[in-house]
Amino acid sequence: MYMNHVRQQVWENEEAMEFVKGVLTVAAEGGINYWADFYPARDPADGFVAGLVDLTDQEEGELLYDYVGFAMIWGTLCRIAAGEFNDELPARILYWIREDLDDKEVGMIDADAADCIVQLTAFDKIVYG
Repeated sequence: MYMNHVRQQVWENEEAMEFVKGVLTVAAEGGINYWADFYPARDPADGFVAGLVDLTDQEEGELLYDYVGFAMIWGTLCRIAAGEFNDELPARILYWIREDLDDKEVGMIDADAADCIVQLTAFDKIVYG
């Protein structure tokens, strides 16, 4: 079983922030734009540039989710590394995320993987695609 490398490794705060920033950049540039609008924002809790994700249901005019912050994305990545979402994610996406976490840099995470990370953060499951 895959061990939780995020918790086993020592991550400097700046390294973690850069990693999450990379995930959000990939997500905003092509991963989530078919189901959400992404607006960069400052996270007041940690000063990290995160984002507002507008998931307004056009038919009902209801805001479903409005903020995806650094700590939230990082928490999701830790949960993925711990194997919590093994049944939710395709094997290739799990592999890419875990490889990038091991390398401490976003390289293999593509738009599909970043999309899954944001969906798991927002909904705790894959809702779209």
